Amino acid sequence: MKTGCGFFARTMPAPLALSLSIALFAIPAEATATDAYGNTATVLATSETSQRLQGDTFVLGDQLKITVYENFAAASSKPGDPALMSLVERSEITGSYVVQEDGSIFLPLVGGIATFGATVTQLETAIQTSFASRLGARVAVAIQLLEREPIYVTGDLPQSGVFRYSPGMTALHALALAGGAAVQGGADKWRMVDLARERERIAQAENRLARLLARLTVLAEEKGSSNEGAMQRLVELSGRPAADRLIAEERAVRDLEEEQLVSQSAAAAGVVVSLNNERAILAESLADAETALQDKAERLSFMQDLRARGTTTDQNVNIVRDEYVLARSTWNDLRGMLARVERTLVETRHRDARALTDYRIATERAFLATRQSITEEETTRSLMENVVKALRSLPVGDEDRAAAELRVEIVRRTTDGIMNTEGDLLSPLRPGDVLNIQRRDPSSSGESARLVH
Repeated sequence: MKTGCGFFARTMPAPLALSLSIALFAIPAEATATDAYGNTATVLATSETSQRLQGDTFVLGDQLKITVYENFAAASSKPGDPALMSLVERSEITGSYVVQEDGSIFLPLVGGIATFGATVTQLETAIQTSFASRLGARVAVAIQLLEREPIYVTGDLPQSGVFRYSPGMTALHALALAGGAAVQGGADKWRMVDLARERERIAQAENRLARLLARLTVLAEEKGSSNEGAMQRLVELSGRPAADRLIAEERAVRDLEEEQLVSQSAAAAGVVVSLNNERAILAESLADAETALQDKAERLSFMQDLRARGTTTDQNVNIVRDEYVLARSTWNDLRGMLARVERTLVETRHRDARALTDYRIATERAFLATRQSITEEETTRSLMENVVKALRSLPVGDEDRAAAELRVEIVRRTTDGIMNTEGDLLSPLRPGDVLNIQRRDPSSSGESARLVH
């Protein structure tokens, strides 16, 4: 069926969800880098590097338990029919895997799967796609995050060492674990708390804005209108890899909605075929009943003439009259049945056409609502950025000055090599980071992010 709405042939499996904690902060300057798969990504130029692409995604060194079940369904089964489906665990594939330095994991039978920067949903989809394309197998995948690398803290601190990573961890948390006293106590510490809270709110607004831009891009494609502006803003906000993933997720949702519409239309088409067959049978039966009724009417007229001439009895006339009444009743019943079938046929066709119209109207409303939501999120984000600027401009106390004298350096592994980044106490960390905290040399100036190969 061609609806004019751009139905796609793509499908989206239903993954088993797993939440990973999110740690996202404000937007610094940017540089570009290319990963091991040839994708060009935006590299942030402060300690917040890669965190906006981190969120609930996997990083190098993550240990995952991946359980794979193959779906064996009966030939007569229908999609979504649990009674006719059987999931059998593939024990030779199920196991523990670690995200390697090239950002991938290696699964038996299907080979390497890109994992670095992927969400649970995206990794499940990638594994399912690999099995389908390479082995022709339908599988269900469950992913559990078993272990993440710790944080390594070094420098001019009382208790340098290795500390367990906690979701949302910042350099300030690591400094507290290492016994740093430079930021302990004092009224000005609440300003840092406010800054962290506002940065988190900005990050959440950016996440919502990115998803709205991805949705607007997909809806614009369906409408056949230009989406270059939304796509460009999405890439600037999240980077190309994250933008592509968000758009793929939005397209998958739209595909499900379109598949539902196609399924409903196919069901309506089947009902129409059945009703047409029933109408044809009823029309044929009605024609036969009408012929029989005419015969009964002529016979009744003939018997009434015979009775008028005295050549037959009233009993014979009454018998023929009863046959005529019965034939007429049958004819009327068939006419009523045919009328009901024709009315149902018209209603079914109308519902099918109305479903398509409703879908187009809903798409247009979603497009307009998304544009309005984008405007609201951009306004919210701008207001919160102004709050952050105002908090930063407040006079600092002695303990804030002590904290400002600390030089926070983060060494982070990426698929492009080791990235050495200078940040501050509110810089977010991720598993495996090496945090080096030293007293700042007054003669030194801030450094931008650099890749050390």
